[in-house]
Amino acid sequence: MQEVVVVLNGPHVKKWVWALCAWIEVFWAGRISRGVAEALRLEAPLLVCGDANGGEDLRHMVALAQAEGIETVPCENGKEKEHKNTRGDCLAAIREIEQRPDVLRVHLVPCWYHMPRAMARLRHELALALPDRQIVIEPCIVWARFLYGFTHLFPKWDKKAKVWKGGEVRGFLAVLLGRQVGEKSAIGKPDLREVA
Repeated sequence: MQEVVVVLNGPHVKKWVWALCAWIEVFWAGRISRGVAEALRLEAPLLVCGDANGGEDLRHMVALAQAEGIETVPCENGKEKEHKNTRGDCLAAIREIEQRPDVLRVHLVPCWYHMPRAMARLRHELALALPDRQIVIEPCIVWARFLYGFTHLFPKWDKKAKVWKGGEVRGFLAVLLGRQVGEKSAIGKPDLREVA
């Protein structure tokens, strides 16, 4: 049985921040730092997924990992807007996992506030893409950006568009309801007849 470590690239990071990573690595580069540590501990390949800043963040994260001598695979999730999200990151990782039939354990590395949605999304997409493989997902939580995470838990009302936007809790509920939440889509009330 082979294991892989999957790092979901964080939110878009300003270019100047990467120049300061040596000073504030725990704060801004927590995901890749934890992913590298897990890959070294497990002697496992590291799959780095994302799209932020036109792929520049992905290139920086891959370079940081490769400097440690780890087998690192960049998993780009596509140029289309509908793929620039957690689902797109998960699908990019799954494309690589499909090429490795002996992978039966995935160590998932997101920030603490993103873990419920990321884990639910990856589990859902794995079940659809690889129904015959029983892949175990192990959480590897990054506790960096602790206070910042609270600002992303709940949706915010966009007065101009007159819709609720964002929010990890909202995204998690969408996964449980089998929906893909977009910028303008509303979750609404669930039809419980569909669940039964």
